[in-house]
Amino acid sequence: MYLHKDREMFKDVVEQTAEQSGRTPIVVEKDYYVTLILKLLAEQLDLCVFKGGTSLSKGYHVINRFSEDIDITFKEHIGESRRKKLKNVVLKGISEELEMPIANWNETQSDRDYNVYFFSYTSVFELEDERLPQYIKLETALGSYAFPTQSVEIHNYIGDYLENHNRKDLAEQFFLDRFSMNLQSLERTYIDKIFALCDYYIQGKSKRSGSIGLKCRYVRLQRKE
Repeated sequence: MYLHKDREMFKDVVEQTAEQSGRTPIVVEKDYYVTLILKLLAEQLDLCVFKGGTSLSKGYHVINRFSEDIDITFKEHIGESRRKKLKNVVLKGISEELEMPIANWNETQSDRDYNVYFFSYTSVFELEDERLPQYIKLETALGSYAFPTQSVEIHNYIGDYLENHNRKDLAEQFFLDRFSMNLQSLERTYIDKIFALCDYYIQGKSKRSGSIGLKCRYVRLQRKE
């Protein structure tokens, strides 16, 4: 059983976790859904690789920033048949199992190198916050494969709360126990971010959105003497 299918119990646990961790309930709630999707991806796709900014906070814990986006790719090139399976079997199956409808399903195409899927959910707190919309954004980038990668342990706020209260059994019962997942290496992710910043600057977007330094606010910059 998934915890969110008992909405009253889910709300209570989210609130207790938020109070102890010092985070807001809506952040704890969204982290719960992010983690469940990652766990099911890791279980069903052994070549799947979690990458991008969210992997830096959720996997490597090198930045203290919450992000609800999931970026995935694979260890090797996947062809047409496996791309169709990814969309129509794996992602559709996760959506149905978690009861999280993919809001833009008809706008995605399995033959594309890049797709975005919006896994929607209804918050137990019945509020609207534009900073944390009620969906998990999952991006699939299949044009190139990830290298190098490493296996990293993934956990979540609610699972940590239950473990800290000696209720690891409940964490396992609700599929909130720790698990391992392939992550793109920290060094490769850092390089990808540098290239993205360069592209951002070359395209002139920094002029419209303020200093490019704001885009580097989680990177320690040192001036070379």
